[in-house]
Amino acid sequence: MLEEEDVQELDLTIPLKAVYDEFLCPICFSPIQNCYMTPCGHHFCEGCIMECVNRKHVCPCCNADATKAQLVRNHWFDKMLAIVQQEKEEAAKKYFSKLVSGSASAGQQSDVLRSSRERAAAMGELSPVEEVFQKHMQRSLASYELYYQELKAKFEKAQASVRSKFAAQCLDSEKEIEAVYGKGTDKAKAERERALRGLTEECEEKISVLRQSLDDCVGSLVKAYDGFLKERAVEPRLAGLSVNVLVPSRGIRWERIQLRPTDAPNELFNLLEERLKAMGTPMLDLSPDACFVLRTPLGEEIVLKDRNKPLLQYDAPPGCDVELRGQIKMQGDTHECFTLRFQKGGNQVENYFVCKDCKITWVCEACAKECHKGHTVVNYMPNHKPTWACCYCPKNRKCQIPNAKTKRG
Repeated sequence: MLEEEDVQELDLTIPLKAVYDEFLCPICFSPIQNCYMTPCGHHFCEGCIMECVNRKHVCPCCNADATKAQLVRNHWFDKMLAIVQQEKEEAAKKYFSKLVSGSASAGQQSDVLRSSRERAAAMGELSPVEEVFQKHMQRSLASYELYYQELKAKFEKAQASVRSKFAAQCLDSEKEIEAVYGKGTDKAKAERERALRGLTEECEEKISVLRQSLDDCVGSLVKAYDGFLKERAVEPRLAGLSVNVLVPSRGIRWERIQLRPTDAPNELFNLLEERLKAMGTPMLDLSPDACFVLRTPLGEEIVLKDRNKPLLQYDAPPGCDVELRGQIKMQGDTHECFTLRFQKGGNQVENYFVCKDCKITWVCEACAKECHKGHTVVNYMPNHKPTWACCYCPKNRKCQIPNAKTKRG
C-alpha cells in the first residue's frame, strides 16, 4: 500500500463531479460566493444565507437554530473553491488541446498541426486559428456531449427500473411456488428454476430493447454531429471572402465586404454600381482600361483582368484590398443642380451647404462647388435625404449650372 507521502508526489487526476457538487450553495445551486458557515456546519453564499436566517432563523438544510450573529465567514472554503475552479479551467484547456492535437490526419496536414502543437507547447499558446477552433468546438462538443450523457442517464434509469421489477417478480414468484409446492421440495426447486429462467429472459429482452433504442438514438446523434462538422469543416478559401473595396479617385473605401468564393470581378462592378446609386451619385461610365487590382496584406498585387474568373482562382486571401484602377464617371461630375437630378420616390442622398457670402442655406453640393466657388461655404446638412428637388441657389438666382428652371426655360 502506498504511503501518504508517496501519494502526494503523484500527479493524480480526481473526477471533478465527485467533489464539485459539494461546492454548490444549497439555496441557489451555484458555486458558493463569499462562504458563510452555520453552527451546524453547512455552507452557503453570503447573500443567500443572510436572507434566509433573517426570515426564519434556522439552517435551510437541517432546520437547526441559526442567527446572523452565529454565522462564521469561511475563508478556507473560498480558497479551496478558487483552487478547484482554476484546476477545472486548466483541465478543460488541456482536454480541448488534446482534441486539437488528435485531429491531425496523415501527410502534410499532420506535419502542419504537429509543428503548430510543438510551437504551442514551447510558447504556452495556440495559433489564432487553433484558438477559434477551440472556442467553438468546446461549446459545440459540450452541448452534444451533454445530450449524449442525458440519453445515457435515461437508459440507465430505465434499465434500473426493469431490474428492480425483475427482482420484485422473482420474490413474488418464489412465494407463490412455496405456497403451492411447499418450501424446499424438489418440485418447488424445479418450478423456481423454470420461473427464474423465464423472468431472466424477459428482463434481458427488455434491457436489449432499451439498449437498441439507446444505440439508435446515439447513432442518429453521431450522424447529425458528423454531418454538422463535415458541412462546416471546409477549406479556408471556400469559407467566404471578406475584402475591402477601394476607389482611390473618389476617396471611397468600403471595409469588410463579404463575398462568395465563386464571385468574380463582375460582381464587384455590380456592387460598385449599386452602392454609388444608393449614395445618390449613380455611376454613368467607366474608362475602357478600368479594372480591379487585388492587393494582399503582404504587398502583392494581382490585376483581375478576366471579369468572369472567380476570385477563388486568384487565391485572394481574407482581408485583402480590391482597388478600382481607371477613370469612373458619376452623375455628380456633370455639375447639374440637384433640382435637375432629383428623382421622385428615389433614395437619393445629398450634401447641403451654407454660402456665408451670399447668405443662402440649402445649397446643393454641385452648386457649392461651381456657383459659389471661392466663397465661404460650410457644411449645413450632410447626407440628407430630400423629399423634393431642394436647392435654394436657383431660387436666389445665383445658379450658374443646369437646373430645373433653366431646363423649363
